Amino acid sequence: MTPSSPPLGPRRPRKGRTSAASAREGSRTRRRWAAT
Repeated sequence: MTPSSPPLGPRRPRKGRTSAASAREGSRTRRRWAAT
């Protein structure tokens, strides 16, 4: 639901952003859980 989603396409920004955000959040959560 970002401002550049409708004009750029809900499939391109959504997939790219979800992939980057998922990889970044997953890496941080995994490292934090493994460190504990």
